Amino acid sequence: GAMGDDSMRMSHLKVGSAADIPINISETDLSLLTATVVPPSGREEPCLLKRLRNGHVGISFVPKETGEHLVHVKKNGQHVASSPIPVVISQSEIGDASRVRVSGQGLHEGHTFEPAEFIIDTRDAGYGGLSLSIEGPSKVDINTEDLEDGTCRVTYCPTEPGNYIINIKFADQHVPGSPFSVKVTGEGRVK
Repeated sequence: GAMGDDSMRMSHLKVGSAADIPINISETDLSLLTATVVPPSGREEPCLLKRLRNGHVGISFVPKETGEHLVHVKKNGQHVASSPIPVVISQSEIGDASRVRVSGQGLHEGHTFEPAEFIIDTRDAGYGGLSLSIEGPSKVDINTEDLEDGTCRVTYCPTEPGNYIINIKFADQHVPGSPFSVKVTGEGRVK
């Protein structure tokens, strides 16, 4: 590679975090059903019907507004018996980036060819999608691992020394401290 190639390479990762909300319907074959949710602002959006761990049926969506949402569950275009079903979303369920906590050495420094890591804790931050980008002299693979306690461990492995910028967003807003500037030391790839 030519010297003085300062182009930054961007690596991205998105992790969705939707609310799973149980609803009360007697239908058992979910493959025949479709569901939409109508928030207080009135913009109807599709949502996913799924069977929850406890066997109940639930919907999965990322709430963006508080208040009463109406869930329309239809079979062959007709509402099922209990539809529309009211679901109330509280403020604590709305994704709030300011309540995300991040920590770890990998947000500040790293070494080439060694995995750097940090922890993202979204437990108090409601439901929202998490997006990560790492920009720097090398592309990196970003790996995430859900830890048992509800936090997420992120690892990445830089292959060139230099300065890397880590952007961490939750529900489309930067979390506190983001963007992070990381100094990576060590040898680069053999030219």
